[in-house]
Amino acid sequence: MKIAVFHNLPSGGAKRVLYGFVKYLTKSGHVVDVFVPSTADENFLPLRDYANKIIKFPVKRTFGGMISSTIRYVPPIRVCLADIEKTQKDIANVINKKDYDVVFCEQDNTPCRHFS
Repeated sequence: MKIAVFHNLPSGGAKRVLYGFVKYLTKSGHVVDVFVPSTADENFLPLRDYANKIIKFPVKRTFGGMISSTIRYVPPIRVCLADIEKTQKDIANVINKKDYDVVFCEQDNTPCRHFS
């Protein structure tokens, strides 16, 4: 199978599980492409060890994103959640245009509802 994996995980247990999952899938003969925003931690247990390719999307910090995040979520700390959400939409659009058999999404608690 051709599998797209999306994640926006920091280092920790969830990333450890995802690493094991990707390792298992690739050793089982599946092709795994990983899509991540620049906010994801790819230094801790890097998926490039097993993935076919890693596609990283920059999260741009915008003034509008800061305003939107403050109104819709909580005051931004490291990056504006509205800007992360826009990047996730961009990632979803790229994945949805390709011929993956399945998309696996694993993320922290930022919004992710754009994959069809």
